[in-house]
Amino acid sequence: MDPRPADPQQLWHSVRNPSKSRPQRGISYDCINTHVATRPFRHLLLEWYQSARRELPWRETRDPWRILLSEVMLQQTRVAAVVPFYERFIERYPDPLALAQAPEAEYLALWSGLGYYARARNLWRAARAIAFLGRFPQTFEGIRLLPASALYRRGCRQHRLRLAARRCSTAMSCACSAG
Repeated sequence: MDPRPADPQQLWHSVRNPSKSRPQRGISYDCINTHVATRPFRHLLLEWYQSARRELPWRETRDPWRILLSEVMLQQTRVAAVVPFYERFIERYPDPLALAQAPEAEYLALWSGLGYYARARNLWRAARAIAFLGRFPQTFEGIRLLPASALYRRGCRQHRLRLAARRCSTAMSCACSAG
């Protein structure tokens, strides 16, 4: 029998609060503690992610424009609700230049149903800035200056944008251009 708990939250609780951990589902605290001590928590979390991850369209791309679009759409919105909007938006605006040239009424109509229209307007301003630059910003600081990124600057989203910036700076011929 695998001594690891089935629930990652249970494991996380045992790591963060070892004195408060209680055996659950017949798993002894000693088994959890031994397993955590021998395998760093990040490895356990990555294993869980690989087995439980969902297939999402923005995870299949390295294009920083598509990553930025997904991150803006995902702010305060459920993932399941975002997927169809993301796919329609990408079909209509596959790059920043396409969105930058769109009239406000058109992109807001496509955004309709996601709410928080300030996000759409900030994304449009970011697309215009990228189109003006002629390519996606190549540094994280450049990305942070985009209007759409002002709404989030912490945690995982920050990490995803750092990865996008790193890809742009290491592969000049990547899909970072505006056209």
